[in-house]
Amino acid sequence: MRLTIEANMNGYPTWMSVLGFPIRPLMRRFGLPKLLAGKSPKGLMTAPMFVPPENADDAQEVAAFAKCVTEFLSGEGELHPHPGFGSMSREEFEKFHAAHTAHHLGFLETAV
Repeated sequence: MRLTIEANMNGYPTWMSVLGFPIRPLMRRFGLPKLLAGKSPKGLMTAPMFVPPENADDAQEVAAFAKCVTEFLSGEGELHPHPGFGSMSREEFEKFHAAHTAHHLGFLETAV
């Protein structure tokens, strides 16, 4: 989640935009509405750079995510197009990031 928001602010790797270009119209038309409606498909593979290491410190990751969200919400700079969904307004990106975050947080399990 954090890496996606950071890439939105700082730029995605070129290879992601190039690989996403051919399927972008389909992703935007069919994938984005599902994501925004809370119906994201589960089990899709992601780029290795977005997979957290096994030894990630939860407290540090939560703090880094909170900082990133604060920077995103207070920023007024240019936002870079998403490789799969393309350019969006700041408001559209806010909705996208909220839905994407909710999708991932839905995988959390309560500790007993």
